[in-house]
Amino acid sequence: MEKIARDLDLKWIRHTNGNGSYTWNCSHPKTKELLGVYKEEELEADTEENEIKRMKKEALKYTGVYLHKNSYVKGQERIWECRLQADGKRYYVGMFATIEEAALAYNQKITELGTNKPLNLI
Repeated sequence: MEKIARDLDLKWIRHTNGNGSYTWNCSHPKTKELLGVYKEEELEADTEENEIKRMKKEALKYTGVYLHKNSYVKGQERIWECRLQADGKRYYVGMFATIEEAALAYNQKITELGTNKPLNLI
C-alpha cells in the first residue's frame, strides 16, 4: 500500500512492509531522483525536536519565560514556565498555558518586587 504526501515541492511516498512498519521515500517530483529513504519513527522524532527548538526560540522574545520541555512532551496544558532572579533571590512564578500569560506573570512579579528590571512588551 502506498500513501502520497506533498511537502516543500518534494514527493513523499509511504511504503508498508510485511511486519507493519513504514518507510517514506522522498524524491524530486520532476527528475524522479530518490533523495532519501526514512523510517517513520525518524520523521516523527525530527518533527517533535524541531517544534521544541522553534518554541524555545519563541520564548527568547520574553524575559523570564521558558518552555518546560517535559510538560510539552507529556502533552500537558501548561508548558510555559515563568521564573526570575532579583535582589540575589530566585523566584518561581508558575506554569502557564500560553507564552503571553507567562510573560504577563513575569511583569506582575517584577512590579510586585519593585525592582527596576525591564518589563516584557506584549
